[in-house]
Amino acid sequence: DLEMKFSASTVNQTLVFEQKGSDLTGTHIASIGQRDLEGKIYGSNIMVCSSYTLEGVRINIDFTGIVDGNTMEGQASLGEYGMAEWKAKRHKYK
Repeated sequence: DLEMKFSASTVNQTLVFEQKGSDLTGTHIASIGQRDLEGKIYGSNIMVCSSYTLEGVRINIDFTGIVDGNTMEGQASLGEYGMAEWKAKRHKYK
């Protein structure tokens, strides 16, 4: 469960990961659609990138942060669209 805090708003999204060694792959699900993600995790450091293209507009998001148990947080760079703070926690299934 992902929360991204921009300068004007906060949005809820979803990150789904599969980990093999230090490699991460998965899906980033947001209101504008879903896209593939890939990244790396080294110890408690994480770096994940997702990219979304619609009608010629491309949005790249580079997440960097720290993993601590079932949570992670850090900064996200959206290139020309600026920066955001992000926090994620492992989804609890009922």
